[in-house]
Amino acid sequence: MPRHMRSEDTGWDRVDHLPRDVIDTLRKPPGQATAIVATVDDDGAPRTATFGAMRPITPDALRFACNRANVTYRNIVRDGQVMVAVFGPPDVAVGIRGRARVRKERMDTLPENAVIQIDVDEVKNDHLPGAPIASGITYTVSAALAAHLDAVNTELEAT
Repeated sequence: MPRHMRSEDTGWDRVDHLPRDVIDTLRKPPGQATAIVATVDDDGAPRTATFGAMRPITPDALRFACNRANVTYRNIVRDGQVMVAVFGPPDVAVGIRGRARVRKERMDTLPENAVIQIDVDEVKNDHLPGAPIASGITYTVSAALAAHLDAVNTELEAT
């Protein structure tokens, strides 16, 4: 697939890497960017889960912490298919399709979690031109939780 597939009205429709604005959205402080990860259950049904600690590692890879008891973890181990939705002001609304795999079985900061890496296959631009995004999915974090999530993100980037 070419690096960019263009459209007249949006500038780009699909690319095979994370554009800079998506990387910047995912690097916002804890609580300001949340990703929705979709996987497929063993019966073929779709499943979604939100993740607040998702880090772009390169334009071709994302990492996030996932509890090994979570159905999302089991689905990733079983078949690796994922789709990630990311929304952020003023104009990031994307779907990221890729293959996920366990990068590290047990995190130092969250021993019950594994580091999951997504190798990006395609990023689809879902932003409606001319309609700025007022807010994404955000949550309020305490200073202690923010410090903990910063440590998680540091480990995701270092692994």
